[in-house]
Amino acid sequence: MLRVGEQGNGVYQAKRDLILKWIFDYPLRNHEWTGYYEDVGSETHSINQQSPIETARFLLRRPELDADYKSHVSALLAWTKDHFGQTKRYGATSVKEQTCCFFEMSSHTTRYASVVANQRKIDKPTGSAFLRRNAGLGAIVDSESRSLTGYAVSLVR
Repeated sequence: MLRVGEQGNGVYQAKRDLILKWIFDYPLRNHEWTGYYEDVGSETHSINQQSPIETARFLLRRPELDADYKSHVSALLAWTKDHFGQTKRYGATSVKEQTCCFFEMSSHTTRYASVVANQRKIDKPTGSAFLRRNAGLGAIVDSESRSLTGYAVSLVR
């Protein structure tokens, strides 16, 4: 609502700030992201990668909301890779959906790669070769797996 000019008498900004404070105080520090996929109840024993990846994407899009966004994004991506990206395909990190899911998936790999690519834009030249390689190869992994099933190719922007 704030982005389209709705101020809500300060209520929207106050709620957003409260949510961000909670994210910074809890899951960003303790990494207790919850699972919420349809095949798993809302429990922390089966955490997912979507919440930390989308938090990293949000921080990259709204850096004015977090003075430490670069270090937070780097930490979120490193944590995601360590917990969900142990498999390599074509040299790129391939990401699984959640801790109780043993197989990586192209949609999650592409989501991860797109955030890595966006991080690369703000992190030049530090690590840019590594980031560029992983982001580009993530798109290749996704397009290869989708071409085998006949689905459309997702592109990393």
